[in-house]
Amino acid sequence: MKKKLPLFLTQDLLNIQVWFNLTWIHPELRETDPELASLATKGTSFTEEEKNIVLDKQLEIMCRITPKYQELAGKGQIENVVSRGRDLTGTTLELRCCTVDARLMLYGGNTTIVDSILESVQSDKPGDRIENCNIVSGKLIDFAKPGKNCFSAEPQFVNPELLDHRLMPTSPCRGKASDGADLGVRYTPEMVEILKVALALRQQGLIKF
Repeated sequence: MKKKLPLFLTQDLLNIQVWFNLTWIHPELRETDPELASLATKGTSFTEEEKNIVLDKQLEIMCRITPKYQELAGKGQIENVVSRGRDLTGTTLELRCCTVDARLMLYGGNTTIVDSILESVQSDKPGDRIENCNIVSGKLIDFAKPGKNCFSAEPQFVNPELLDHRLMPTSPCRGKASDGADLGVRYTPEMVEILKVALALRQQGLIKF
């Protein structure tokens, strides 16, 4: 009787491991990093050394994330996030491509908000700039004033109860940003996957948010 061959050979498993980790790296980073671009082009017959290159690159990328957030925080810049509403206090603040589904409170300084979807905005002083935004409720309180290309409409999120603020095809927020793209947070495939994992962990009672 002939010996049954394994379903996957060692090389097959190694190829799967490399591609699994490659696909978790943003396409822009894969394309601009010479080593990652070379591995993606190679496509198969990877070695253990090449697998370690990918793993080391992942760690290198992750180590850059916190300093980048610290840099943006120092500038008062918030970009591409979803928030359940918050108070913003500072001298110079900027929100870009954000979705805020509760009242946004602005205190002190000068705030710029562009290409975002906001439930409502309240400001304690004149001079804030709000442009290319959907103020969903139409409520601009105290000194908050709409600038150019602002409007009020139901944004038509996919499933906000499950934190999915992607836009339906018929959303009035599509194509309304200053760069011709959509208003609000711009989900990447990685963000969608992380969201799925977070919701699953919440359902199991392992995390709360």
